Amino acid sequence: MKKIYKTAALAALAAAALSFSAYAAKPVDSSGVPFGNGYPSGPHFNLNILAKNADFTCPEASYDELGEQVYGNVIYIPREQGSDPISILMESGSKGPKGATDTAELQVTDWCTESFPNATNDQGDGASLRLPANSNGYAVYARVTGKPSEDGSTSASMSSELSYVEDESGNDLVMLGMVDKDGVSTFSSDGETLTRTSDDGKGKGVKKATDISGLFEWSGEVCYVQADTDAYCLDDAGSNVCTTLETCCIDSDGDGAYDRCDLASDVGVVGADGTLQCPVADASGELYTSVAATCRVYENEWVFNIADFVGLLSTLENNGAYNIKLRFYPL
Repeated sequence: MKKIYKTAALAALAAAALSFSAYAAKPVDSSGVPFGNGYPSGPHFNLNILAKNADFTCPEASYDELGEQVYGNVIYIPREQGSDPISILMESGSKGPKGATDTAELQVTDWCTESFPNATNDQGDGASLRLPANSNGYAVYARVTGKPSEDGSTSASMSSELSYVEDESGNDLVMLGMVDKDGVSTFSSDGETLTRTSDDGKGKGVKKATDISGLFEWSGEVCYVQADTDAYCLDDAGSNVCTTLETCCIDSDGDGAYDRCDLASDVGVVGADGTLQCPVADASGELYTSVAATCRVYENEWVFNIADFVGLLSTLENNGAYNIKLRFYPL
């Protein structure tokens, strides 16, 4: 998704909001999007990240009367970070979150980060959530609220990296070297720092929400090894925007997902017809399958659109923040 498209979509959201309240005179941001209570107006999903003391006990899962697990929208992190990392795995994709493609709302599936072990674990791990698929992506805004520090330095920082990029057959394109094989991919933002206190010189008021959508916009190349790539290789006009990369792949256990892919240019042999072909097997005897991967270059794309299933690992650093609120606005 290009940034210009995101701006246009936000402007449309603003126009829709204003059409219902022509005389509301709400404050707007630089894109003309109305702000209310420090955030843009419009439908959205909420994520509340709450900071807790070191003696906090991670709550157990809750279930409804039918025995179905109830998912909330709250994640717990330490107020004083210490030596433990703070990580949140965000899962979605062009088909939706892996294993839960019909997800229709933001669902926190693991609500405690590394400092707070789950009820059944001695060792803490990262938090995780599911986000519904949306082909147009989301505008993402964040804000630090709660008690400020005496010197007004309360803040939190966020950065992003890809955890996994998979297709419906279970091929992990990151593991196979099919994502960013040239090592040049980037996010539109390499990190965002959120401050609690407004810098408008009016005391310790809470700062308005910051647009952190750049943490979710990815530029780079993805090479697909699945059979059907029309969803990724055909543009709106039906033109093929992908290139072909000849690879030699190995499915060691026969489960339909490749365990390794090598470039034909690295391991191929010249056949009788003079063309480069995959050898029968690698040096250890593992059988090769010739796969014509199709590769697409993305620019500022909503990261969850680059494959069927995508895991985005968000890393936080907390500097005294009590409450970090994220909102995801469908575009």
